[in-house]
Amino acid sequence: MMTTGNRVRTCVVALAILLCTAGAPVAQDAEFTERELEVIDERIRSFILANPEVVLRSLRELQEQTELEQVEQRRGLVRDLVAEIEQDPDDPVLGNPDGDVTLVEFFDYQCGFCKRMASPLFETARADGRVRLVMKEFPILGPVSEIAARAALASRRQDRYEDMHIALMSVRGKLTEQAVLQTARELGLDVDRLEADMADPELARIYGKVRALANRLDINGTPTLIIGDELVAGAIDAGRLQALIDEARAPG
Repeated sequence: MMTTGNRVRTCVVALAILLCTAGAPVAQDAEFTERELEVIDERIRSFILANPEVVLRSLRELQEQTELEQVEQRRGLVRDLVAEIEQDPDDPVLGNPDGDVTLVEFFDYQCGFCKRMASPLFETARADGRVRLVMKEFPILGPVSEIAARAALASRRQDRYEDMHIALMSVRGKLTEQAVLQTARELGLDVDRLEADMADPELARIYGKVRALANRLDINGTPTLIIGDELVAGAIDAGRLQALIDEARAPG
């Protein structure tokens, strides 16, 4: 597949050749001699030096077009995978389970930007009242992230996932296994039962499935949000979040 960089170089060369040889008939199967290639190369350099604004404008337009194509390709992929994204029964669902808009978050408990997103996400969902939150446990920042994901998923068996999720997102400083278990203890969970449930391979299967989905969607960072067919990488504020919700809810 041609990279953006290669497309840019191809565009510049093609543009320069077309402008430098305008009006000159060129056979479709023409082969250039070494001397002719040198002449073309020199004309390209001269053209670029004499018309930098044309080249820069062409590069900007190419970049914008490439980005638009990538966005549309991603939207199409999101639409194709909507069932896995929004309706996987293994994913915890918060907010309004019967909401008219589904907002999906891929997150890691050690991700500072995810922690920053936590309050705006839940406050916006509560204030709206019609948002269904699908939580994709996506531990990508090391072994402790996996421990935290297993603890959160295991807490579902004590009907405390939301409490555990919010508490883990509120932990300040370095997250450790001891900090994860202490968080559960402070919430009043049965920690012995939690640790036993955390050892269940089923939990690793759940976030392993999320990783596979993220790979198909080319998601490699957290937080990543999906709402409708929009995929948004990185933390956003409450205003932008509500705007995305309103766009997804708008008819048509």
